[in-house]
Amino acid sequence: MESMPDINNVSKQRGSFLFWQRWLFYTSLLFALFGIALVLYGNNPLFTPYIQALARLFWHQQNIPTEFEPFLFFICGPLGATIACSYILLAYLSWYPFKRYLINGFSILQKALPLLFTWKDFKNN
Repeated sequence: MESMPDINNVSKQRGSFLFWQRWLFYTSLLFALFGIALVLYGNNPLFTPYIQALARLFWHQQNIPTEFEPFLFFICGPLGATIACSYILLAYLSWYPFKRYLINGFSILQKALPLLFTWKDFKNN
């Protein structure tokens, strides 16, 4: 005879699941705001380590040369937009499909196809 699941244990698991779902949702929104800030205010003290890393990588200097500073938004814009969009998608996925305990097949396909198409390139390198 099978035993019945413990109601208290199921309740604790659901509470734990809801906690981590909300944690993922709110941290995703926080990182999305970080991406938006990078797009709008890329040249501020908060992003100095990133800008210095770009300078070391491309110019082998501590700071970006002054003649290239106008192009800083060109560098920060696409990266910040990518960060924002990725985390907004993650926030959506953590809130709506998990709320109904479903896995959104379209979103899995959306993430799997690029991996499938580029797998040979990563495997060869």
